[in-house]
Amino acid sequence: MESPPTPARPDRTLRIGQAAELLGVAVDTLRRWAEEGRLRIERSSGGQRLVPIAEISRLMAERRRVSQPRPIVAQSARNRFEGVVTRIERDGVAATVEAVAGPHRLLSLMTREAVGELGLAVGDEVVCAVKANNSTGSKLTDAFREVEAMAEARDPRQFVYAVVDGIGWLNRQSDLRKIYQLWTERSIDGLFSLVQLPRFREELRHAAAIHRLL
Repeated sequence: MESPPTPARPDRTLRIGQAAELLGVAVDTLRRWAEEGRLRIERSSGGQRLVPIAEISRLMAERRRVSQPRPIVAQSARNRFEGVVTRIERDGVAATVEAVAGPHRLLSLMTREAVGELGLAVGDEVVCAVKANNSTGSKLTDAFREVEAMAEARDPRQFVYAVVDGIGWLNRQSDLRKIYQLWTERSIDGLFSLVQLPRFREELRHAAAIHRLL
C-alpha cells in the first residue's frame, strides 16, 4: 500500500533500499508487500519511495514473535552492527535507545545527557558495538580495576556507582571486598546488586537533582 505524495519527514523514514537492507530482503519484496497491503510506503515530493521507520519496527516485532528462540552460545563475542535508530525513550536521568540492524534489535541504556551529547535522533545511522563475556575469573578482577580507576580519575562533579551481581563473585570475593572497601571509604558513591536497581534509580535522580539536570 502506497500513500499519495506528501512532504515526508526525513528523520522518520528511510529509502526503500535502506529498509530492504535492514530487513534482510530484496527491494522487490518490499514493493510486493506494499502491493499486498503488508507494508505502508510513502512517496516524497520527488516520487522517491520511502518506508516509515515505524513500519520497519513493526515488521521486526512480527518477525520476533514468530521466530524460534536461538540457542545461547557460551562464549565471548565482540561484534559491530550497522543499523538505524528506531526509538528513543527518555526519563529524568536515563534513556533507552533502540536500533535495528538487519535481523537484530539492539537496545542501549545510557544517560539522557549522553543522548544529547551524541545528538542521537530517530532515523540516524549508527554502529552498535556489542561485547559479551562470561564474567568469571580475571574478568571480575578487571571490573574492580575499572571501578577503582574511575574513582581515582573523577572530578568533584562526577558520581561513580558500582552494580554487582552473579555467581562469579562467589569465587572472587577478595575483589568484591575491595569494591566494598571503595564504597565504605566513600571513593565511590554507591554499591548495588540487581535486586536494588529501584534504589539505584533513586540515587541517580538524587545525583541529577544536585547538578540541576532535572
